[in-house]
This record gives sequence, structure tokens and C-alpha cells, in this order.
Amino acid sequence: MTIPEQLREEAAKYGERAVETGHLTPELAAERVRTYRALSARSERAKDWYAFSDAVVQHIDAYTVPQYGDKGADQASDYTAEGHVQQARKYLARFGRSSRPGEERLDLMKAAHYLQMAWMEMGNEAGATAGEAVREGTATEESQRGQTKSSGGGVGEHPTD
Repeated sequence: MTIPEQLREEAAKYGERAVETGHLTPELAAERVRTYRALSARSERAKDWYAFSDAVVQHIDAYTVPQYGDKGADQASDYTAEGHVQQARKYLARFGRSSRPGEERLDLMKAAHYLQMAWMEMGNEAGATAGEAVREGTATEESQRGQTKSSGGGVGEHPTD
């Protein structure tokens, strides 16, 4: 079996299981299968990234959102880009220090999620898309100070520890 065939087969099985367990709608499962198919022509690094991002998405959907709320309703929604980066640094600093199995991988996923939120916030703060803000360096001065948007103070602990 070739890699593209294997990806399609795995994606189809994943989609079926996700629909059966209620983690995905049939439409989202079909989108995942289409994405896997598109990735079959990508570089190995791109495939690795997609597998990693899929694990992050599953963690967000299965744990973070049910536990703390979705975007706009969670504490992280009040962070600036720098606040998100500070949270990512906290998780990265724990790398190599955990005695619990699996925690290092989970911490890396949490750090990546915070970095993604920082990237998105840079575009929001600048009134541009996140990609435009990154390319043009137009993140606001507030985002560079590491303050929460609402309080102007330091970043509090996010309850995902």
C-alpha cells in the first residue's frame, strides 16, 4: 500500500470513528478526508505538521473547550499576543522536567496552541489578518508589552495547567 493510499484509508477510518463517537459531524469528517488526500502530495514536514495540528485540534475540542470555554468566553480571549507567548514559554520551560508520562507531549501541544493564538491576535490587534501582521510587523505596541487586553495588567495563569 502506498503512502497516499494509506493516508486516505486512515483518514476514512478516523472520520468514521469520529462521527460514531460524536467528535465530528459527517461534513467535518469528509473535510478531514479531503485534507488528508491533499496532503498526500505534500512534503513529509507538511504531513508531520498536519498530524501534529490534528492532535492539537483534538485536544482543544475534547478537553480545552469543554473545560474552559471557547474563543470569546475563555480567559485566554483576554490575552494579547505577548500574553499568549508568555503562556507558551511557561509550557516550554516545563519540557524535560515532568515525571508524568505523556505530559511533555501535552505541554508542547499547549505551547503550540498558545503560539497559534498569539499569531491570530497579532492580526486582530493590528486590524489586519494575522498573516499580514506577521509579514508587515504591524503588531500593536500593547501586544509587545504582554498585557491582557481588558486589564492592562500582567497575564494571569490560564487554568489549563
